[in-house]
Amino acid sequence: MKKKPVLITIAVIVVVSLVLYGIKGFGIYQMIQFYSSQVPPPVTVSATHAKQQNWQPRVEAVGSLLAVQGVNIASEVAGKVEKILFESGQTVEKGELLIQLDDSTEQAQLPGARAQAKLARANPERA
Repeated sequence: MKKKPVLITIAVIVVVSLVLYGIKGFGIYQMIQFYSSQVPPPVTVSATHAKQQNWQPRVEAVGSLLAVQGVNIASEVAGKVEKILFESGQTVEKGELLIQLDDSTEQAQLPGARAQAKLARANPERA
């Protein structure tokens, strides 16, 4: 007796599942029919008459360039750049002066440093 309600429940579940799958399949079938009957819109084509012009051997464009070979320059001391002594792209030699920093502060301190050095040399002789 207990097998009958279980069989009925299984049968109801199978029937409901088949109905749901059928409804879903029918919806998919209708969508396929709808989209297959659609005609794509015509392609817009623009045309103009060809005319002869002088060709310019250059192109004006905005962009960025990356050098194949380059050098990063860094100073050993901080300071304000007073003069740049080379042009971009210019070839330079080893040891050539490239940038001159503002040394006015150091120039102002130089006489005092020279006096301290002279005093330091004189102190051992006094003792």
